[in-house]
Amino acid sequence: MIYNNRPLDCVIYPFAIMWSADRKEILLGVDMKCPYVEEYINSGTLADAETEMRSTLDSSPVLDIILDNPGLIGPFQDDVAHAAALTNLTRAHSKIRKNDGYSSSE
Repeated sequence: MIYNNRPLDCVIYPFAIMWSADRKEILLGVDMKCPYVEEYINSGTLADAETEMRSTLDSSPVLDIILDNPGLIGPFQDDVAHAAALTNLTRAHSKIRKNDGYSSSE
């Protein structure tokens, strides 16, 4: 009954939104422990899903939801493979942080 009301993290799994190790950019990652990923890692299916997910997360309205809820951006995880940089999200998040008086090193 709650399927349509899942948190964003659950909706996008096995993908994850996380900071890069140096916290300079926001990444789309893929949880390599997921059985789906293991099964489809070498197929075009996963690559197509990555492309669609990157496009969805890097544009409105999802981008705006993430910006309004920065806790959705997780810390860097060694066991989550880096799939792509979310450049629009990184840029928009950086502008908000600068407008709030934070430096890029925080």
